[in-house]
Amino acid sequence: MLTKFDFKFKLAYYQTYDWVNAGIILAPFQTSFWIDQERQWFVTFDRQSLSLFTVPRFAPTICSHLSKPILHHTTTLPREQHGIFYDHITELIIDNTRELKAICEYACFESTLT
Repeated sequence: MLTKFDFKFKLAYYQTYDWVNAGIILAPFQTSFWIDQERQWFVTFDRQSLSLFTVPRFAPTICSHLSKPILHHTTTLPREQHGIFYDHITELIIDNTRELKAICEYACFESTLT
């Protein structure tokens, strides 16, 4: 019996459309076959890249100040497990001087507390 299954697909068909219904795309992956206790194969649809992928294997590793949060209707992952998306971040991109200054000030303040 297959116990692990990971994939990442680029949905080229949808590139010409401004709208993409994540619910329709994810519907086949919301069945017990995909998310029962034995498998727990959770799938996410990323509207920015038009990618459909399993998590946590293909969870994004880069986050920028322009990144949009993962919304509950764009993944089959239960809400209480959405932290998986942030556990895999290895690179943070900040392209705003004001935001960078605020992060540095916060980091300096935190380091004096510990």
